[in-house]
Amino acid sequence: MKNSIGMAGLSLLVSTLAVLGCVLPTQVSEKQPAPVSTQEPEARSPEKDENEQLREKVAELEKKQLEKKISELEAKIEDGKAPGGSTGVTTPEKKVAKGFGRVNSPNDGFLALRSKPSANQGIRITTIPHGKTLRVYSCGPRTSVNGRSGRWCQVLWRNDVGWVFDAYLIR
Repeated sequence: MKNSIGMAGLSLLVSTLAVLGCVLPTQVSEKQPAPVSTQEPEARSPEKDENEQLREKVAELEKKQLEKKISELEAKIEDGKAPGGSTGVTTPEKKVAKGFGRVNSPNDGFLALRSKPSANQGIRITTIPHGKTLRVYSCGPRTSVNGRSGRWCQVLWRNDVGWVFDAYLIR
């Protein structure tokens, strides 16, 4: 009886080891040293060096061309010339004066909203009371009216669009 128990135990032990032997290597990994290469690192080929040098030369030439163009444009700006050359036609200064302005006309108590950008031409559309705010669209070149320097600006007051002299506006 002892032999049959011993044989059964031995058989159980062998089968357990066989199962563990199949499973164990997948669960426990041994660290193996990385293979050591006996070859020297690959040297750079002359082609790569030539291509790299060529790219650097092209980049340097492009940089010099851009710097030259910038200096030419800066010189034209300083001279007051347009980059495309002068057409001989001068256009009036037209600045977009986005925003609002408040009427500052304490002596009269109002500012005239006119149909044209002139004190002598066109008609007075309405009057804007002192201290009221209006929408400013754009302004023309600087000029003088009754000894005051300013610009004629196109504005919106209530539902009327017209012109006011901005020397009487606070922005």
